[in-house]
Amino acid sequence: MLALLLLAAPVAAAEPAVSTTPQPPVRSAPALFEIAAFDVSGVTKLDSAAVENAVYPFVGPGRAASDVEAARKALEVAYKAKGSESVLVEIPPQPNEAFVAGIVALKVTEAAVGQVRVTGSKYHAPTIIAAQVPALKAGEVPDFAAAQAQLAAANRFPDREITPSIKAGVVPGTIDIDLKVRDTLPLHASLELTND
Repeated sequence: MLALLLLAAPVAAAEPAVSTTPQPPVRSAPALFEIAAFDVSGVTKLDSAAVENAVYPFVGPGRAASDVEAARKALEVAYKAKGSESVLVEIPPQPNEAFVAGIVALKVTEAAVGQVRVTGSKYHAPTIIAAQVPALKAGEVPDFAAAQAQLAAANRFPDREITPSIKAGVVPGTIDIDLKVRDTLPLHASLELTND
């Protein structure tokens, strides 16, 4: 009997003590809340009207987390419509005071071009090739819609083809662009025979 009590004693001591002091309830985010406004930071390539048009449909009472996500996506779509593909829209941690007041923060990161390198060109000057695509200028947020039109114009020559390649930049928060060139000797001749 004594052995049974000794074996039971460690088990009883290992059980957690039940607290008699009341614990505050754990608060979770409400299922529905009001969005009075969006506080969008980091925007330089869109005007305020474009930002408002993107997020305004998600303002109002009875909103959910899915509405905040939809506003984030709508803002990215607005950027893409303007040719800015290197933009990230995030939902950062929300300051409690602002969230209680119905203000939801969105953070925009516009990745600028770090470097533009021209590779593979044998017969065309790299500086001239880079100058033909000013939408892909180092230090600026690229406009890919304009770059596409500029590349089409630059590729109009039959002896040269320029293909862009985009990768994460050496500097964090940037993208690097390689303009790969395939070219041939740009000499052209024509022969005309007349019967005059």
